[in-house]
Amino acid sequence: IMRKTCTYIILLLVHISVSVEEEQQWIKIPCQANVEQDIQYRKVTWYKVEEGSDVLTGLVLKDLNKNITILFKLASHSYVVGEDNSLQFSRTAREDCGIYRCTLWPPLGHYIQEKDYKYYSADCMKPQIQPVLSSRNDVPVMNHVKFFAVPVVMVCAFVMLFVHMTMRNRAKEKAKTLVKTNENI
Repeated sequence: IMRKTCTYIILLLVHISVSVEEEQQWIKIPCQANVEQDIQYRKVTWYKVEEGSDVLTGLVLKDLNKNITILFKLASHSYVVGEDNSLQFSRTAREDCGIYRCTLWPPLGHYIQEKDYKYYSADCMKPQIQPVLSSRNDVPVMNHVKFFAVPVVMVCAFVMLFVHMTMRNRAKEKAKTLVKTNENI
């Protein structure tokens, strides 16, 4: 009985592990970088972009000429780059949500192409969007004050300096004429 029970448990565990693997979802993020016609790209690189900044974490690099895929040291998954340059990985956590950047590396003489893709599944919460000023009229008043105050203060300072130098020169000339008249007396 013990042997049959152990065999049954082992078969049950194997069945469960196979079922879990079959049900595991794969995430496929398309590379939306602008592909130039008739260009044989050398490499495709995928990065995860930190929210609210341009900090990049390298995930995977695929050499398209040699068909070799290299995972970056800080990669949190076994990433796969598909034939269509898409990023593919098994879904594991909310950390998978966010912005991904696909970069296509062309031969010399052509432009590097890259594009971001925002991936947010139902499990994820999108980051709060900060309001952006929509027109010139929405610029805060203090910016207008700074914009006009600085030139006005500079013009006033220049005028005051000019008046001061003019008055000083006149005072010197008047002093010279007084000294000459005193000498003549």
